[in-house]
Amino acid sequence: MRSSGFDLMVSGVLGGLVLFGAGCQSKSDPSFIDRERTVEYRLDDAQALSIYDAMVEDCRVGRWRDNWERTSLGRDPKILVGRIRNETDDFVDTRLLSKRLEQNFLETRNMRVVSDPSQQDLPTSVPGLTQRELLQRGVALDADFVLAGSVSDYEARNDSGDEVWMYEISLDLVAVPSTTVADVADIAASEKVWTNTEAIEKSTR
Repeated sequence: MRSSGFDLMVSGVLGGLVLFGAGCQSKSDPSFIDRERTVEYRLDDAQALSIYDAMVEDCRVGRWRDNWERTSLGRDPKILVGRIRNETDDFVDTRLLSKRLEQNFLETRNMRVVSDPSQQDLPTSVPGLTQRELLQRGVALDADFVLAGSVSDYEARNDSGDEVWMYEISLDLVAVPSTTVADVADIAASEKVWTNTEAIEKSTR
């Protein structure tokens, strides 16, 4: 009887240890997800718009304008503003950003903005045209330049040494080749006349 009671006691203790160990393992297992710590990021629209304003101002006075004025016989350049491409997994209001770029160029003297109906009704979820596709639209619409932009992200360290996620905002002004749409096969043949890149630290929702 003593042996039987002792066996039962040992079995109970071992069973408790197994259950305790299983509970601890679930926390350390790679498949365990702590949903309370999940962070959703978004691009700060106000900060992004301010950066785009400064970037367009830099574009307005770029050296490409001097080159254009020397060769254009007084004609104002026609620019096709492409929808900003969202290359992140986060929500980015690309329609808002693209409209702001168009507005800035429309308010610039001695510049003309070419309207592209195929991009106007694109939902925000659509990533936008690639640079090659945008050049093809530029040829079709008789534009002189296309403004291609993107928002990407990367991991970095801040001044305190902490790991943070950053958004990288890029704009490229590319000369549209004098050719037919069918011949626009290699974007490397198109000259990039201006570029600018800025970074913003990601903010949480």
